[in-house]
Amino acid sequence: MDPVRIKEIVSEWIASFSELLKTTDQQTISAKDLEPEIKKLFLDNSYWRDLVCLSWDFRTLTSPKGIANYLAEENRLQHLKAVRLDDNPAHQPRDFPIHAALPPDGPIFGIIMFLELELSSDRIGTGMLQLGRDEDGSWKAYSFSTLLEEIKGHEAKCGPRRPENLRYGYEPGRRNFSEVRATDLEMKEKQPAVVIIGAGHTGLMVAAHLTHMGIRTLVIDKNPRVGDNWRQRYGKLVLHDPVYAESLPYMKYPETWPLFAPKEKMGDFLESYAKLLDLNVWTDSTLKSSDYDPSSKQWTVTIERGKTSGNAETRTFRTNHLVAAGGLDGQPKLPTTIPGLASFKGKNGSGVIHSALAGEAAVAGPGEKIVVVGMGNSAIDIAQGSWENGAEVTMVQRGPSYFFRRDSLVKHGFMTAYWHQSSLPEHEMDMIMWAYPMPIRMTRGAALAQALLKEDEEVVQKLKALGFKFTLGPNNTGLIGIVAERKHPYVNDTGCMTLVAEKKIALQTGSIDRITEDSIVMSNGTTLPADHIVMATGYQGAAASVKDIIGEKVFSQLGKPFEYDEEGEWIGNWRPSGHERFWMCAAPLVFSRVPSKLLALQILGAELGLH
Repeated sequence: MDPVRIKEIVSEWIASFSELLKTTDQQTISAKDLEPEIKKLFLDNSYWRDLVCLSWDFRTLTSPKGIANYLAEENRLQHLKAVRLDDNPAHQPRDFPIHAALPPDGPIFGIIMFLELELSSDRIGTGMLQLGRDEDGSWKAYSFSTLLEEIKGHEAKCGPRRPENLRYGYEPGRRNFSEVRATDLEMKEKQPAVVIIGAGHTGLMVAAHLTHMGIRTLVIDKNPRVGDNWRQRYGKLVLHDPVYAESLPYMKYPETWPLFAPKEKMGDFLESYAKLLDLNVWTDSTLKSSDYDPSSKQWTVTIERGKTSGNAETRTFRTNHLVAAGGLDGQPKLPTTIPGLASFKGKNGSGVIHSALAGEAAVAGPGEKIVVVGMGNSAIDIAQGSWENGAEVTMVQRGPSYFFRRDSLVKHGFMTAYWHQSSLPEHEMDMIMWAYPMPIRMTRGAALAQALLKEDEEVVQKLKALGFKFTLGPNNTGLIGIVAERKHPYVNDTGCMTLVAEKKIALQTGSIDRITEDSIVMSNGTTLPADHIVMATGYQGAAASVKDIIGEKVFSQLGKPFEYDEEGEWIGNWRPSGHERFWMCAAPLVFSRVPSKLLALQILGAELGLH
């Protein structure tokens, strides 16, 4: 489409929407009266996803009626004062596949644009609008996303707002940087306003935003060093997502960083990230108790620090907010109902080990027999690593799995392909991804699944011929649906499944009858001799991890955390949890950049008394 015509269409829509804002700013308008005005601007099958912009929550509204009800409730539309087209040259309106329909229809193209939003209470927002054609040929909104960007006067101290550090003049008794940091880290002069449990990528990202917005934050982690959650895993672990989708706020990877980083580099980067961003992190530290006082709106938390190093101390703080950042997976899960699980001896008496706890022991050596139970990413990494070491490898698949090759995902993935190929900055690419409500994500997921299946058809058919149980997930939505549902594993393959298809790694499917001191016996009677048995059988989930952190009393108030509500939003994750001033955050790294800032802004808003 002609760029001039695109601008005309966009300008007309913004002008009409701005007139609506003027009307609602001058008077309260009911949902009944607002709905016909919304219908003039939005398609019947449209969506509005509001991320901490018109309310301090994550909401997805469907259809003009649903949108009107939401905007009229609490006069929310009055919070939106002005909408302007973003004047950044890289953000100009353009053709864009707003709906990735399945073949043979192909994608439906519309217009995408980024908007600047002026909000009440000195807040600034970002919008992403996608326009599509109505049946009468008019251009209306298909998807509108509004996202809180910053609160004026409390912007992150970065870029042109970076701290000075060296002030002109003199000051008797001035402390140097190391002295200031050491005092700050010890938390003896001031109490932390926020305590975060978990120094993985989510905890560190939230801490980075809070710290540089001026909110005093302490992160605690049970491991001896930041990054040990990566270092302690099996030896050949490499990130399966490419570098251009995996960066952290405020600090980019070096230009020489590999496309797919090994675990050691990822662990070291997180440790450097915490240090260079001046985050207050206590390692070798655990939360011993927490108690909330609703009258003062504060938590009393007791932390045990330095136990394994022999320098144990116990500290108690009064803090305003408690954040659980224990990870999306939680603790390892062993199939304890399998008879004989404890009877297996293993080489050197190692017994049955879980992939997450095994470290280097997870990979077998030359001439050894290893049985890997499970068919997810950890399973294929361990199986392939063992085969490359010269071991005899058998994989046991008990239930259906989804499979795709990593290279196919990089080529076709609507996330990774955009980051790699687009000229848009990373923040805008994140915005595109987060703007999509669940129904659109599922539709795009189904299209992606078909593209990957076509790309990987030959390997899939070979695997099926060997008995591999293949699934495309709920409603054939592939990776997107499987990640959302979390009922089946998926295989982001880097070569292992080709080894299986070529029978270089053996495949057994079905249930396990029992485990003996030196083998696994399948329900069909097949015996699998083993020097090593690795259970790559998943994890208990984020909810169980939160329960361990916070206890039954608080956990019982959280509803069904990390499941999805009727609007397709994560329950309690990155948003109000159900308990005052208790927050939860868990997601893969690529899905954590946007919500980590939004969570920090919610906490900042609470500290400022805005909600």
